[in-house]
Amino acid sequence: MDEQKEIALLRQGDRKAFEQLYLQYWAKVYHFAGLFISDPMEQEDIVQQVFLRLWDIRTRLDASRGLDGLLFILTRNHVLHHLRKQGREESLNQLLQESGEDTSDLEAKDLQQYIDVLAAGLRDGSP
Repeated sequence: MDEQKEIALLRQGDRKAFEQLYLQYWAKVYHFAGLFISDPMEQEDIVQQVFLRLWDIRTRLDASRGLDGLLFILTRNHVLHHLRKQGREESLNQLLQESGEDTSDLEAKDLQQYIDVLAAGLRDGSP
């Protein structure tokens, strides 16, 4: 089944579609988190958090956009939160520098992305 169909099914709460997307993307999320977090257990925790968040926002997904960008953003946000919580400012600064962002602008961008997701949902009639 193609990704757009899987995302459409996920929007409806289809657990099988969620499992398929998890199997398709978990390694990408794990390896991206591994660029900044060296502990495999912590990387696995990030993967779980990212996919839990994906499930939480499933009704607002846009099947035509795919998941690569969204999963990148979710993973980045969870890594940033983890690094802040661990007090690992050096790794945090490296991540922000590589992604072209600074901490003062990060929350505003995240809020704008959330607003964009909600606005897209309103345009296509989803809750």
